[in-house]
Amino acid sequence: MKIRLNRADRRELALLPSVGPHMAARIEGHRQQQGAFESWTDFNSILGVGAATIQVIEPWCEIDQIDPGFYRSHSEIELSPPPQHTGLVRWH
Repeated sequence: MKIRLNRADRRELALLPSVGPHMAARIEGHRQQQGAFESWTDFNSILGVGAATIQVIEPWCEIDQIDPGFYRSHSEIELSPPPQHTGLVRWH
């Protein structure tokens, strides 16, 4: 199952390769301000997203179709800052 970019929450978005908490917050903010993504060109307009990012995440997600005004009409959703990094993680 692919992650649907127009419906995924910040936590789900952050699971995508090359997308961390800050990029996930920008994706969510873009949807909130501009509405649903209609194409990869729309997604590419997010700060920090380019052809390389799209190439990496495209196998894991899809641009799902929803009402273009969905995010703008849900003003009760409040954007909060991304979580602060608490330290380095060591991989063994």
